[in-house]
Amino acid sequence: MKEGDEILGERTELILEPQVSFVILEPSTGQVKAISGGRGEKRANLTLNRATDALRQPGSAFKILTGFAPALDVGQKTLADVYYDGPYRVGEKAFSNWYSGYTGYSNIRDGIVYSMNIVAVRCLMETVSPELGTVYARNFGITTLTDTDANPALVLGGVTDGVTNLELTAAFGAIGNGGVYREPVFITEILDRNGNVLYRAPDRKRQVIRETTAFLLTDAMAESMTGSRKFSFKSLGATSARSAFSGMSQAGKSGTTTSNKDIWFVGFTPYYAAGIWAGYDENQVITGGTSFHKDIWRTIMGEIHEGLPDPGFSVPAGITGAYVCRKSGKRPIPGVCDADPRGNAVYREYFAVGTEPEEYCDRHVQAAICTETGMTASPECPQTELRTFMRVDEGEGSSGGPGADATGGLHASRSCERGGGDSWKRRKTARRRPSRGEGERHRRNRPGRAPDIGKRADGEQCAGDRRQMELVERRALGLELWGDGAEQR
Repeated sequence: MKEGDEILGERTELILEPQVSFVILEPSTGQVKAISGGRGEKRANLTLNRATDALRQPGSAFKILTGFAPALDVGQKTLADVYYDGPYRVGEKAFSNWYSGYTGYSNIRDGIVYSMNIVAVRCLMETVSPELGTVYARNFGITTLTDTDANPALVLGGVTDGVTNLELTAAFGAIGNGGVYREPVFITEILDRNGNVLYRAPDRKRQVIRETTAFLLTDAMAESMTGSRKFSFKSLGATSARSAFSGMSQAGKSGTTTSNKDIWFVGFTPYYAAGIWAGYDENQVITGGTSFHKDIWRTIMGEIHEGLPDPGFSVPAGITGAYVCRKSGKRPIPGVCDADPRGNAVYREYFAVGTEPEEYCDRHVQAAICTETGMTASPECPQTELRTFMRVDEGEGSSGGPGADATGGLHASRSCERGGGDSWKRRKTARRRPSRGEGERHRRNRPGRAPDIGKRADGEQCAGDRRQMELVERRALGLELWGDGAEQR
């Protein structure tokens, strides 16, 4: 428009914000059953469809597609394999969790259930590689990645252009379909007035992950929709529980981007896969609550499943189970792993046949402790007690938060933790009791008992001398600090 032009008419359209898009499809056929491109009444043709046309950052939903799926599929990893949740840096980039602090050794199952950023990034960088992560995302039907997206932020959904709701939902549908991806279909066939077929949609499908891999991912994402908590009284719970509805097996993964500009939930049942995105068209920060999209997902999926029987997620051939230690991912040592002062660290995990661990736990150790000093016992100690401790690799645990595996010396009534600088500071061990809950949980130490202290396998001892104790710790083992919460599942 330029000076002198005549205005013939004008119209103002108000757009509801924040906006939402929703997709429902049938993974077994690829047929799109319902789609919503946004809130509000449609007043024109060819308007923005946020489900098919809007590219948005996928957040943590990408952890499954680019990190954990390839790690289980070709990386020779299992749901029980552990990564150290602690300070982690790649080059100049330091990564952090969405929750405060770190939690020490955590397995892939925990990484999925609690959406653990450090575990996901370490899985990508130490097992998968960003390049392989992009290959898997593209195999899952994501068409919008660029060559520059092969970097550590990929697994956290930090991609150049973003993804569409339709493609992300179809990708998760492939997991629910035993690893078979089917291209989304809007029109199945077109007939003329005589019933002759003018067009029939091609059946485009491919196996993107093993059926066993799909089941393992499904089982972990199903747990993320329960009320599981990693700490007894720290706010770190399963990230998808709010989306769950009753009467049907379901699995899914949430996704949230920096500053809550995009919020996602993508999940599936034995019948349908559905994905919801919410945010502002202008990429503004969402305020006033960031879980309403899970309520919408739960309500819609609950209604469309009314009256349907729940067949569950079937366990395919090639899956077995075994008991493992949750801190090492290896076979538990009787009387040691189950004697962790926080509670039994042994649980039963699913494995693809042939990937079950053969080695025994190398994280838990037992040591005789002097009951007077709380340190490794010497022959001069009047009374000793056998306790179970944690072994932490050198270089890990130099800093962290409540529940983190970290190196340091402990007394019976005191613990040391890393402060803001290079010095050690002491503080009294908190004495609040954990809340009760379901499942296998780690419980807090009793007051007056030392938390996890390292103990050399060769039996090197400390007779109460602080410097000797630190020498033992530096050379090997480490411990898990007790802070605001005791770790649990």
